[in-house]
Amino acid sequence: AAAIYDDWSLGPLTMTFERKLYFIFLVIAIVVAWIARNIHRSNTGRAMAAVRDHDLAASALGVNPARAKIMAFGISAFIAGMAGAMFGMQQQYITIDPFDWNVSVECSAMVVLGGMGAVFGAVAGAVADQVGLRAVAIAEGVVIISMASVASRPSINS
Repeated sequence: AAAIYDDWSLGPLTMTFERKLYFIFLVIAIVVAWIARNIHRSNTGRAMAAVRDHDLAASALGVNPARAKIMAFGISAFIAGMAGAMFGMQQQYITIDPFDWNVSVECSAMVVLGGMGAVFGAVAGAVADQVGLRAVAIAEGVVIISMASVASRPSINS
């Protein structure tokens, strides 16, 4: 287990702990998105969608609403547990400090930006959210630098 914390070298390339985690988590995220997409297209996914839309109509069509709800809860709990384990491994400790109200708003914004209907929509929303945050940070930096340059310019009257 300690081998993952050691740096790996192959010629000029060095894989640090953070890079290894990045690629491991990227593979896990792709696999989970693929599984979620396949579940969405399966009979179980269609049953979940039918129960979500109207559980009485779904039960009239032969879908067991309780089973579909328990499956949805179990699958989402598994995915959330995987995300929590990945977060704990990346942080190397677990505390509630990073999870404030802003995180809930940010996650909701990612879903709204990407759309709730598609599995990869949430991924696109997350990318758009992060790109937007970086753009705002860059714009703030440009404004601060320009204000500092204006403030340090000598006055014409002196």
